[in-house]
Amino acid sequence: MPASFSVLFILGMEDECIQELRRVLPELDSLEFTALVQHLTAELGLTKKEDLLLVEADDLQQHLKLVLRRRFIQALIPKGEKKILGPNRH
Repeated sequence: MPASFSVLFILGMEDECIQELRRVLPELDSLEFTALVQHLTAELGLTKKEDLLLVEADDLQQHLKLVLRRRFIQALIPKGEKKILGPNRH
């Protein structure tokens, strides 16, 4: 496991969740990714992969640009379901 994953696990996020975030947002550099994980754990209380389904686009506004927020939300919707983005379509 790379050192960055170890540090992120210490922040309170399970490895499976970290791997899912990396799969969905591979273009984030280490600093951006760490800032996102810190936000998700400290501000939102996210700790495990199942919690990712509860994240909304507005929760990511400070850390991801619009297209990445949409990609994040779309990637985590269970197959066969359709999530409607809010009025601002973030």
